[in-house]
Amino acid sequence: MQRRVSVNLGNLVLSLSDAMDLASPSLWQHQQRTAFIVWEMGRIAKLSDVRIENSFIAALLHDIGACKRVDLLPFILFLIFSIQII
Repeated sequence: MQRRVSVNLGNLVLSLSDAMDLASPSLWQHQQRTAFIVWEMGRIAKLSDVRIENSFIAALLHDIGACKRVDLLPFILFLIFSIQII
């Protein structure tokens, strides 16, 4: 029997943003601040809820390429092996 799993996209993207903060402290909460600004701009511009949500998600992920692989390695190893790498 197959089990169907449902994941909230907003929560997933926020978790990815948090992971980026852990991997690269120089980006700490930059994505969240940017997303909040985008949300407010969309609301003021009276964009549709769908456009605001899509813009919010894009803002949360806009710096995903800014993390270098070397920055992400300790975080990935921690997730895989559940150990802290210093």
